[in-house]
Amino acid sequence: MGALFIAVLLNFHAIHITKTEINHNTKHQTLEISTHIFLDDLESSMKINGLEIKNIGTSKEPNNADDYLYKYLKKKFNLKKGEKELTYNWVGKEISSDLQAVYCYLEVEGIDAIQNVAVQNNLLLDLYDDQTNIVETLKNNKRIDTKYIKTKSQVISLHF
Repeated sequence: MGALFIAVLLNFHAIHITKTEINHNTKHQTLEISTHIFLDDLESSMKINGLEIKNIGTSKEPNNADDYLYKYLKKKFNLKKGEKELTYNWVGKEISSDLQAVYCYLEVEGIDAIQNVAVQNNLLLDLYDDQTNIVETLKNNKRIDTKYIKTKSQVISLHF
């Protein structure tokens, strides 16, 4: 009975997190970004940000869903190298195997050498007081660091 209770609790995902990985691929001179966001929370946050869309990752998903997701990410997720804003491109999305979350893939091109990147990750921070956005830094797919963002004004510095 205890395992069933835990399974039910996990199904409601009372822990509010997103996870973003930023990998500096030196061979291709890119920053490869993937972010994992629970779909129900994403749709709620998009709605309060004027980008209402429903049924992401289902057969009822609107044709312009990727455009809306990209607009939302541009509004909530920013990267800077020094004073220069880094522009990322939409690569695509993938729905998790349990159909509860989406992985969004982004890429910044023309990054040959990089030392520091400032990251502001406000994904879902407008929904929950206990929201935490995890940002992992990788270089050539080797983990370097993990940082946590808990407030809208928080900017973290990543070192590659």
